[in-house]
Amino acid sequence: MKSDIVSNFDIPQNVTYFGLLGNVNYSIQFIEFPNKLKVEKWPKSRIVELIAEMTDQSIFEIEGRFETIYGCGDKKSAYCITTQLLDPPKQNDETSVSYFLKRHEYQSAFIEEIEQRINLLRLCSKGDIRLSFSCFYTYDDQGKRELDALHDNFNELRNWKFHVSPNEIENFNDFISTTRFPLNHEYLQLAFETFLLSYEAHDDRLSFLALMIALETLFNDGNQELRYRLARGSAVFLGKSSRESHHIFNDIRKLYDKRSTLVHTGDSKKLSSSDLLLLQNYVRDSLRLLIQCNLPKKDLTNRLTVEGFGALNRIKKFGKIKQG
Repeated sequence: MKSDIVSNFDIPQNVTYFGLLGNVNYSIQFIEFPNKLKVEKWPKSRIVELIAEMTDQSIFEIEGRFETIYGCGDKKSAYCITTQLLDPPKQNDETSVSYFLKRHEYQSAFIEEIEQRINLLRLCSKGDIRLSFSCFYTYDDQGKRELDALHDNFNELRNWKFHVSPNEIENFNDFISTTRFPLNHEYLQLAFETFLLSYEAHDDRLSFLALMIALETLFNDGNQELRYRLARGSAVFLGKSSRESHHIFNDIRKLYDKRSTLVHTGDSKKLSSSDLLLLQNYVRDSLRLLIQCNLPKKDLTNRLTVEGFGALNRIKKFGKIKQG
């Protein structure tokens, strides 16, 4: 039986994929990954032994990465994704270089699909979830593992654990399994890419600015004062009630004032980690809901103009009608 990846290659049966997930907790077990990947909880010792074997490094070196670089904390276990690949490329009557390129293309596409799923999960929870380490390996005739390819992620992790509550699991699994890239509208794609930059910056000031740019991409149409436009657009779209919208409106105005101080003076003394997380939450929720609404920017702008505070459900209904 074929896996979900469409392939024209012949089928060897012994290629295994292993991926280590960083900054996650038990709730990751309820998330669905592509290509029949299974989420499993492994003992730390088993993971360290595998990575040491694949990288030809000492157990001591890998244990040193486990808590910080890999984002697995000081736990005695961690979560990983594994699968037996059923359709990787097999070398036939071709040169070694040609086979290598074909195999590399396959593996890159496989990992890219996993990373896209992980990036979408960042729209579901504040956690800095990531694929910390991954490898493809086979077994020789004596049952010993042989490395085929690996990807080691040394980017700094923020200490934000990914968590999904039970009542959100079904909706989030539906969201990440039905969303396709590139996104249907250019403003959503740009805002999403800018949102992801906030995770990679590793500097609260730059992350904050990236998030503000993402918010501007979503809600600014260039026709009114920017601070007001972003605050009102966010409040109208995200607020489930007039009271909640007023709260969001005031939050965004204050956050924008801090953005202006940072950009115009370089002074970040008033910018706190809680400000970053608050803005990230607003951008995350806005992006996820707008992707689901699937509205062109012009339709969104027009709708935000005519609607008042507490309009989230009405806009979501409007989006469903526009989609037919």
